[in-house]
Amino acid sequence: MRILASRHPSFGARLFVVSSRPREKRIPLFQLAKLFTIQQPHNHLHFNTSLRYTDQESQAPIAMPRQVKRSARAIMMDYVPTAQYAREDFNANNSDLSDLCIKHIQTHVKSAELYQAKLAELLNTSRADGVPALTTIAINSMINSLREDPSPSNFETVVKHAPESLLNSIIQSPKLHYTSMLRFSEQKGWDKLKDDSKRDIWILQNEYFIRADGTDWGLLNLDDSDIVFGHCSKLVTNDAGEPIYREITRKIAPKAGVQYLDQKRQRTIKIQPSTEAFKKTFDRLMGGALEGLDWNNILVAGGMALSTMLCVDESMDKEYEKNDIDMYIYGLSPDQANEKIKHIAEVWKRNLKSGEEYTMIKNGRTITLLGTYPHRRVQIIMKKIKSPAGVLLNFDLDQVAIGYTGESVLFLPRCARALETGYAIFTLDMIHGHHLNERRETQEGRLLKYAHKGFGVRILPEFCSMVEIDFGKRHVVRPFVNQAVGDMGKRNRYWYGSEPEEPTKDVISGVAAVRRVFAAGEDMVHRFYLGRTEISQPDEYEGDEDFYSDHENNYAPDPYFFFEYTDPDTGETRMLPKGKFDALDTYRSGVGVPHGKRGLGSLEMHARHCALFRFDHEKKMLVDYDSLAETSYDTESYDMLPLYNWNEGFKHGSFLQTIDHYNDNLFHKLCDGIGMDPHVQESATDITTASGRLFGNNWKSHLKGYLTRRIRRIMYGKDINDLVDRFQIVLPVFVPFKLEEWIKETFAQALDDAGIPSNNHEILIPVHKPGMGDGYIPDLSETEEENLRYWIIDSTTIWA
Repeated sequence: MRILASRHPSFGARLFVVSSRPREKRIPLFQLAKLFTIQQPHNHLHFNTSLRYTDQESQAPIAMPRQVKRSARAIMMDYVPTAQYAREDFNANNSDLSDLCIKHIQTHVKSAELYQAKLAELLNTSRADGVPALTTIAINSMINSLREDPSPSNFETVVKHAPESLLNSIIQSPKLHYTSMLRFSEQKGWDKLKDDSKRDIWILQNEYFIRADGTDWGLLNLDDSDIVFGHCSKLVTNDAGEPIYREITRKIAPKAGVQYLDQKRQRTIKIQPSTEAFKKTFDRLMGGALEGLDWNNILVAGGMALSTMLCVDESMDKEYEKNDIDMYIYGLSPDQANEKIKHIAEVWKRNLKSGEEYTMIKNGRTITLLGTYPHRRVQIIMKKIKSPAGVLLNFDLDQVAIGYTGESVLFLPRCARALETGYAIFTLDMIHGHHLNERRETQEGRLLKYAHKGFGVRILPEFCSMVEIDFGKRHVVRPFVNQAVGDMGKRNRYWYGSEPEEPTKDVISGVAAVRRVFAAGEDMVHRFYLGRTEISQPDEYEGDEDFYSDHENNYAPDPYFFFEYTDPDTGETRMLPKGKFDALDTYRSGVGVPHGKRGLGSLEMHARHCALFRFDHEKKMLVDYDSLAETSYDTESYDMLPLYNWNEGFKHGSFLQTIDHYNDNLFHKLCDGIGMDPHVQESATDITTASGRLFGNNWKSHLKGYLTRRIRRIMYGKDINDLVDRFQIVLPVFVPFKLEEWIKETFAQALDDAGIPSNNHEILIPVHKPGMGDGYIPDLSETEEENLRYWIIDSTTIWA
């Protein structure tokens, strides 16, 4: 269950709004950016989708650049409508916050339903009315045969018996299994998909069919490496002929499109040669932490699975010592999944050393098992998922879309492609995320983390062709907060000035536009920390030293920005400036959005961050990676754990004190909210104690006995049964009466639709029973405006 916060001028406390759909279809209240339009004053980047076509084979909508007359392929579903305009009625016609929230949620639900309907259409063999042509039937029959059985023998059978005229139609179909596409591309005369961009687009299209089908048919298996990586790798064996690793040789970075964060990309990498080798490495890295585990319905996915894939020698184990294990439970009901969590925790606990200190922690998203460093940490993600494919499809970056079931190593085609090329393909999900659809968003921190590990990002030329930027409209100003939360009208668009009404002459599109934005971001960073650049001085000021006397034109750093640096390669010592991300942006990036900064945001701001990474790699400056902007609106978000360093210095006592502080702070915020209630303020000043003294503000000291539940966003303990079954997440919320009724009704319907009896679960309850208390605090009267409630997340609804 996802709770989202928004401030409103009529009350100082927070309003929390929830998704009425399962977790894999979560709904944020204010996800206000269009999928194909990013309107930021920093870059005015637009993905033009004025021309729309329908791919006759996939029936998917296609976004095409203007004046493009060539045949098109589906690149990305346009699944997020203009939900931000739901705010217009709120601004113009009324001040009913309930209507605003309900309309936003309904808009996103409608969008999700439309998108799911489009995915369902992909499963149809044909949308044509009447009886399909015999050739269509034959093509679909062969495609389905290759999907159900992509083995070499079946492939040879289809190729042998199918007419070449049909094979030309089959080879480019995104409905094929990835291994069948590769086999086709290796055939003489059928190598159209050897082109990098075409293959990447095919993979994006193919993923829609994997997602629409809802099964694991499109996943790849490590034991199929001969066909998956055979065209770009060789198997290295020892003297006895036993495979040691598979070495992948990558091509030179493609010139088409835009590549970045690839300074540490390697031309060759080594991966595990087989599932057997992967399992041995995984067990070694676990150090016995999971010995005796029943792997049924469990998938270890993401960073740990990728690390195991790349760790081909024991000498590399130290690099992955701090990795935690992300576990997903799939194909089970909430009750069954809870029992599975208990089994995992008991196995992990049993494998601890005698007397080893440990803690089990639960929040609104995960249960984390923490022992003593370096015992492997386990994080169990409490998200209802049907299959391994459902887990991997949600990952933001291509290289981490890999998982291990205890028996098989499974990964998406885009993961195989990332290992092959060293690049994750940029999609707009990186900016906005899925919420109800597609995969999660990413943040700069994750991109930089994997850039350090050698994985860059590539923007395909087909994506660049949809970009058009009017550089004459760019302003070096910050967006007005109202714009960030949905006021997309022209009024109050900027802190100062206004956007030109007519297009300027400086309009650039395609790859050139994207590269110019990246160049502008890099130029700004260079001037800020390293001094003037060749492109930073306008022609009319050439040779004019006074131009650089202006701080806006030359950000010459003061001496105290420099720090001593010793080159590890040469031993040379010199002074270098230290760069900080928050100096280029703000410490609380995206603070205007109620649910925080969820994606990458402005393209040029992103380019500035990438420039810091590049200059750090080139040893031109030092970079403080801890200065990355906050990604949460509330630093004490209910679904996050406090930050901690996992090393020899980790202390359980200090960490648990921090959690207690989190929960206590939430209680104090509740006090502040109650104190702002006019009824409480008026009554508190009239109440006297037995001794006749005015009670005044001392009512806060009596509040704990007044509340029906203990307020906790994070819980911990040593008994997994209590943690799973008994401990509930309890959050105080102020919620308008109309919205409360709608949430209860919608929530009950969602539970019933999921086969969970809604009468067994309450989501919003009063914070106290009428008449409860010691007389120092009055009953909080019920109103039709807003009321104080507890938001309850129990052991079942936490999976919703």
